[in-house]
Amino acid sequence: MKINCPHCGATIEKPKIILVKCGFCSSSFMLEMDDNNFQSLIQLNKFFYIKSKAFTALTMVQHPHDEGIRLDYLVKDSHGDEFILMVEDENIALIQSTQEVINEKLKWSSLLPNTQVKLLGTHWLVTQKRAYIGKNKQSYLSNQSAELLILSFANNYISCQQGKWVDAFEISHEN
Repeated sequence: MKINCPHCGATIEKPKIILVKCGFCSSSFMLEMDDNNFQSLIQLNKFFYIKSKAFTALTMVQHPHDEGIRLDYLVKDSHGDEFILMVEDENIALIQSTQEVINEKLKWSSLLPNTQVKLLGTHWLVTQKRAYIGKNKQSYLSNQSAELLILSFANNYISCQQGKWVDAFEISHEN
């Protein structure tokens, strides 16, 4: 049996595990068994849950970067609030969809992985750096509460988005 990657449509031989990485677009996605058929847990215009909170995926955008690809799903919760569900390799995060400009004297080149930074009153660990093709550069910072801060560097200003890391096993089709 073969399945199609829900992100790029590439054909994948029947996987034996539920966390699959597409050999064509390098995206990772979770599969669940439904009458011997597999499907991605995140499907456009269908409900899914993170813990017990319901979301609907409205759109999906791919962001190629220097080390692969990141998928951003625009999702809406039951109150109509919008978020970005970011999926990159085995990492998943739920991020507020708004960006705010911060007035800090930071340089993307100085934020090296595994270094600590105090920013917005919180201690953060730099976990990743990404240079997006045709776009800005980003640094991912995490803290001890599994919070995520994404700093975007473009046109001499820094914007940030905040969110939380999500365990893939917290995502389901049923509440």
